[in-house]
Amino acid sequence: ALPKLMRAMLTKGYPREKAIFDLTCESQRYRDETLSFWQMYQLEYPVSFTNFRRQLQLAIACGGQSYPPRKPVLLVSGAKDKLVNPLCSEQLAATWNMPHIRHPEAGHDLPHDQPEWLIQQISQWLKD
Repeated sequence: ALPKLMRAMLTKGYPREKAIFDLTCESQRYRDETLSFWQMYQLEYPVSFTNFRRQLQLAIACGGQSYPPRKPVLLVSGAKDKLVNPLCSEQLAATWNMPHIRHPEAGHDLPHDQPEWLIQQISQWLKD
């Protein structure tokens, strides 16, 4: 995903937002509306390549911590994630001994792809 993401960040407008959508969203529901909103948002709050590079460097430098957070955490992922390997969430959940739920059809952007399912999972976890 990194080469596709880097190419996207070197472009502007619709091609950039489309490439990011294709990496993060599996559901085509609301595609046109989402892309239009993302384009308007990018014009108002542009993400420079420098900021993108800084975020990427930080993500690489931080890595995952081997010890769990002090508070309980629910890890949720999409099986069709094209941005981050879905196995990362499984491995993190196993390392931390925390629950992990994976949607079989969702991509990286769970609130876009499966908003109702995500709300249901979080609500149930909070009740438990």
